[in-house]
Amino acid sequence: KGQSLSIYTDGSGIEGEIGAAAVCPLTHQTRTVHMGSDTTSTVYATELQGISLALQIAQEYAERGGERRKVAIYTDN
Repeated sequence: KGQSLSIYTDGSGIEGEIGAAAVCPLTHQTRTVHMGSDTTSTVYATELQGISLALQIAQEYAERGGERRKVAIYTDN
């Protein structure tokens, strides 16, 4: 109960396409989003989008009555 809800994020690009993801092992949730080509967005924007996806997971967890009151979002870059 005292532990935090851990959510891991990443944003990346491959072959000219970029996207973001967030994963929460405790709730078995994964969120992904395709953000388009690397000419319309940046890898930095994908990292931020990953954090946004993580916040969505955390909010849904709280709305469902999750017991953990702290959230730890792990991101890189």
